[in-house]
Amino acid sequence: QQQGVGLPGDKPSLCMGIPYIRLQCPAGTVPGLLRFYSAVFNTQAELRQGPAGEECWVPIGTDQWLIYEEVAPGQTVPYDGYHVAIYINGFVEAYRQAKLLGLVWNNPRFPHLRYDTEDEAVGHSEFRVLRLMDPQDGRELFKMEHEVRALSHPGFCARTWLS
Repeated sequence: QQQGVGLPGDKPSLCMGIPYIRLQCPAGTVPGLLRFYSAVFNTQAELRQGPAGEECWVPIGTDQWLIYEEVAPGQTVPYDGYHVAIYINGFVEAYRQAKLLGLVWNNPRFPHLRYDTEDEAVGHSEFRVLRLMDPQDGRELFKMEHEVRALSHPGFCARTWLS
């Protein structure tokens, strides 16, 4: 931590995997991102003051975060197709909300995985969202593919802990 590298908090991570991912997002989008994660995933994202300005901290596990920091006004944030897989409680409710907002996305790289209906999403134990939008005004804020997985997904390493 002498080089300024380390956890964003002062306590060690108790999670499996990485403690956080820091992402740049366009200027003025942090409040809308907080509303997006609250509306679609029913999560309690937080606005925090970071070194370069306001940030949106989205909890995605025990002591795990997606951290969005805004770039300077006018600066673009390119998207090159990267994605994040997240496991959530309330999978069906999240699917319904994403579908209602027109955000459910079928990635053309995986034509055998379609999520046009709730039954398809439940059958695959996942769905995808590409566009992050402000539910307040419908404005697209950011693009980043979210592979949203139910706790029943075969890739969930802690499935056996649930039984």
